[in-house]
Amino acid sequence: MPAGMADRKRQRKEGQRRGLSSKAKRFPKPGSWQHLVGLALVFGVLGIGMSIRHAEDWNTDAIAYLRLAHYWVEGPWRLAVSGYWGPLLCWIFAGVLGSGGSPFLAVRV
Repeated sequence: MPAGMADRKRQRKEGQRRGLSSKAKRFPKPGSWQHLVGLALVFGVLGIGMSIRHAEDWNTDAIAYLRLAHYWVEGPWRLAVSGYWGPLLCWIFAGVLGSGGSPFLAVRV
């Protein structure tokens, strides 16, 4: 029997005498998947909390998209076309605004 195997057997027997099994639970190694799951849960809870706290905050892009959507609904077509903001969100917002929805609802869609 190689020397390394004999040492491992001896250590295992000593651990069993002290009440430790060879399959005793140990703390996960840093960088293991348990740490990643823990971090994902922490960041998920923080992200949900921040999104609830800042639910009514609008950025300048949302305001510009709403202005362009208003132009699509009301009819000044030359103002509705923009070289900077794409038309897709404007059309989605315009659909909500045109059906009688509020701007708050349009931004949340």
